[in-house]
This record gives sequence, C-alpha cells and structure tokens, in this order.
Amino acid sequence: MRTAVLILALASSAAANCETDADCTVGTDPKCVIESPYYSSCVDCDASSFSSSCLYMSTTFLAAAEQTCGQMCNGRCPTGKDVECSNSTTGTTCVQTASADFCVDCSDQVWIVLGHS
Repeated sequence: MRTAVLILALASSAAANCETDADCTVGTDPKCVIESPYYSSCVDCDASSFSSSCLYMSTTFLAAAEQTCGQMCNGRCPTGKDVECSNSTTGTTCVQTASADFCVDCSDQVWIVLGHS
C-alpha cells in the first residue's frame, strides 16, 4: 500500500499539463515547457538535471525544452541540423529518424560511392 501512495505522490508532484512556470514546483529551476497547444509539462532546467533528463525526451518536446531552458542536450539534435552537434561530445553529424535523433561521429566511416557503368 505504501508503494501505491508513493507513486501517486510522485505523479502528482509535477504538473502533467502546465500553463505557466508558476505551475511547476519540482526541481532547482522548474519551467513549463509547452510543446504544442495539446501538450506541456514541467521540466527542471537546472543544468545537471536537464542534461540527464533530456536524453529521454521526444524529439519535438526536446526542441521546445531546449528553447525554454536555453540549453542544448549533448548528443541530441531535435531539429535535424548538424549545427546542433557542433559542441556535442558524441559527434558532429546529426542523424535523425522518425522516432529518434543523435549526434554521431562519422569521421571513421568508409564511404563507397558506386558509379554508373
């Protein structure tokens, strides 16, 4: 029974859909990140907290969180541009799929160009 109460308390401590920063109270630097008219959530914009939580954010939410918090997420490139990887420790090339984005190091890759015969 205590586990269920603890889970409920944690779930209610962060606003699922916030409207302003005042709705957010958890963390050192809590901010309301508005992804769209349909979804928003509180994010702790403290540098150490943001750097670990940003790795698990969706691509579209991360783009909004980076703008709101004024920070970049190391190793991620939510807008699909290589410039987002310029200070990344994981690489300088952005690779983006429909469900993920990563900064990768392509310097050791061997490229084979097939010509027309």
